[in-house]
Amino acid sequence: MNKQRTSVKLVGLIVGLLVIQFSSFSQSVQSKSEGEYSVGFRYQWITNFAQNDCGEIGKSSPGKQVLLGIWYPASKGDQNIMKIIDYVSMNGLKGNDTIAKKIRAYANDSWISYTMMEYQDSTYTDKTVAFEQSLNFVCDARFEAKPLNNRFPVVIYHHGAGGTYDDNLMMCEYLASNGYVVISSSFLQCVRNTVFENSNWKEDLSDLQTVLTYIHSMNNTDGNNIALMGHSAGCQTGYAAVIGLSSPYKCFVGLDPTWDGKSYEKLYDDWGMPNMLSYIHSNRDHMVTPILHIASFRKNTGIPTDSAKAMNQDYQMQFPITDLFVHAERTMITTHPDHIHDAFISQGGYDCIRMKSKVIDPEDLDEIDRQINLYRFVCKMVLVYLDEKLKPSDKNSEIMANFIDSVSDDEDIVKIGITQPKPIPTLEDEWPEIIKNIGLNDLTAILNKEKEESGYHQFSHEYLAQYFFHKNRELAKQIIDNYTIMYPDSWKALYLKGLFAFNSGQKEEGKKFYEDALKKSPPNNMIDFLKKQSYYIWR
Repeated sequence: MNKQRTSVKLVGLIVGLLVIQFSSFSQSVQSKSEGEYSVGFRYQWITNFAQNDCGEIGKSSPGKQVLLGIWYPASKGDQNIMKIIDYVSMNGLKGNDTIAKKIRAYANDSWISYTMMEYQDSTYTDKTVAFEQSLNFVCDARFEAKPLNNRFPVVIYHHGAGGTYDDNLMMCEYLASNGYVVISSSFLQCVRNTVFENSNWKEDLSDLQTVLTYIHSMNNTDGNNIALMGHSAGCQTGYAAVIGLSSPYKCFVGLDPTWDGKSYEKLYDDWGMPNMLSYIHSNRDHMVTPILHIASFRKNTGIPTDSAKAMNQDYQMQFPITDLFVHAERTMITTHPDHIHDAFISQGGYDCIRMKSKVIDPEDLDEIDRQINLYRFVCKMVLVYLDEKLKPSDKNSEIMANFIDSVSDDEDIVKIGITQPKPIPTLEDEWPEIIKNIGLNDLTAILNKEKEESGYHQFSHEYLAQYFFHKNRELAKQIIDNYTIMYPDSWKALYLKGLFAFNSGQKEEGKKFYEDALKKSPPNNMIDFLKKQSYYIWR
């Protein structure tokens, strides 16, 4: 662990307030969820028929198997309460033995190698011993306990790179005990080779769609109240998943995506999913899903205030990540600077608990307590937020407001800001202003970059050519010429030229462009329009 030395006074303030807030959590090494429900856990195989068995989209095959871990409110039974070793060994998993063996090996490796924290002077032997100690921690769920015959809201949890379905099991159990069905997945990248890290965002989004379909077939889920939650790279992918003016998710919970304080250009350089970033960038105005964004303060960004808010504001080619938030209600939280990335999930939380039995140095103990309590804060914050969004009531809104008030006054612990969405601008409002501010040449460069990286951009040449036709006809012509340069072989380039010619009084020239457009295989809904040469007037 990289030790962050702070004063005893500050540590006492942090631990003291958070212990008061989360006294209902067990202070022992065991996780005891505070909700009213007993918790059950089970595995479920589903098939993504949009991919082959190596996770390739659009390839013909019987489909890719996707393994889900599901926590749910359950009847009290006589099944043994699970330990971490039960999650890691996956002894109750049935199905394809070859795939199951690979999944077990990956789950074991994830716990021992990826997110188990160490002292700076620890050895691999120490780490192995720590891992073995962690396996005996008692959890809350009972394997395959009988589910209650009610419908509960759903949370889909998307783990980060190097994580697995159970890397945040403490929070999953906690939410289930409070009346949620929580679904997590290992999101197999390739069944044949079994690379589990979620490094292909399009395949992950395809898997999430398969999970959504499965949710609507379950007997104990409320398919109208679904939230998505992600950690690290899973949070990054989650932002791509919730884009859309009609998202299937009622809210999104993002846990420490490590994007804070970076422009798009910097992210392209630092992070390996430029196509996904470009997709998010291109569709940033289409994100309306309410967001809870929790991130640790990043000391290395040079940002003097809230890292979840004060991100890089470069204007032209480096649109800031904050663009994602402007049309969505967003609750943005920055936790203490020493809040380590892995303590946002229970792999890190359990390891801090385990270390308490070994650490002697009082300052190290204070640091470990800080991580444990910050994790508990994240759990509680997520619960009250989900309750407000998925179980809406005046009472839950009041609980959310009171909880935020109880912690937001002390900026040494968290900073919380809630911002209401800005209205979504129409193209008429937005794009003319962009053209005015940055000019058509710079806009063309932006569009070409987006087209190269994602194959898509949201600029409407047709709408803007019409918008500027009577205000600045030369600019309208430049916009159409710009489209022709970008898409020289498309039917629409000829169609736009026909529109411009017809509205400029050159009807025969316009007719010729329409006839040429017909030869370029336009979509079916345009063929009759072009054949009839039903020109319309740009008023």
